[in-house]
Amino acid sequence: MTVDVIERARVGSENPWHDVPIAAGLWAGLMRRRRKDGCFLHPTTFDLGRGTAEERQRAAIWLLFSLACDIAENPARIILRRDLETRRSDLQAAAKTLRTTVATMVQSGLRRPHQISSEPELHHIDPLIVAAEEAEELAAQLGDRGIVIERDRGNMREHAVAVGIANMCRLLFGRTMPAIVVGLVKNLLDRDIRAFEVQNWCRANCRTTSRALTPKNNKKPILPSYS
Repeated sequence: MTVDVIERARVGSENPWHDVPIAAGLWAGLMRRRRKDGCFLHPTTFDLGRGTAEERQRAAIWLLFSLACDIAENPARIILRRDLETRRSDLQAAAKTLRTTVATMVQSGLRRPHQISSEPELHHIDPLIVAAEEAEELAAQLGDRGIVIERDRGNMREHAVAVGIANMCRLLFGRTMPAIVVGLVKNLLDRDIRAFEVQNWCRANCRTTSRALTPKNNKKPILPSYS
């Protein structure tokens, strides 16, 4: 996140969503303070530079809402696990074929061995080996380039947007904050999701330490629900 983005957040951090009931409620919830010491209930944990605690909090909320809008317009790619494993197997097979082909040609004297050396006479980069390495790297990174789900339940977009917003909550406030995610998804997509769904999605796609919620233990959300 660049410095100029953070600076714009600080300068324009007054609530521009005050006329939108759900968003206004979420903003107010994130601005709540403890009666005991006046500190924010959910203070930002992101380094926004100079400014008062209130200025940093407003800037963090402004950033969260703005980034949530971007995420809703361009959610992360979702891939079914079976499709991911198929693509990974195909890439690994292609890499193996390339390496086998090169090895056979080297043994037949038709190709120089792929070798990285500081000595120019020994150094030789084989483009087929480079392609094999790229295929292996892609296979290893497939799961990191999108959101992996076990099955399509007809809510892929909500799933992707919720996980993206939850990641931003963790970046800016140090917590997944499922009730905030629920409210923002409702506001941006006009779709209803539940807090325990957010937690369960994040359990598979976010680095979260909080336990997954279920309908039974989800009676008291982290913040009031705005769905």
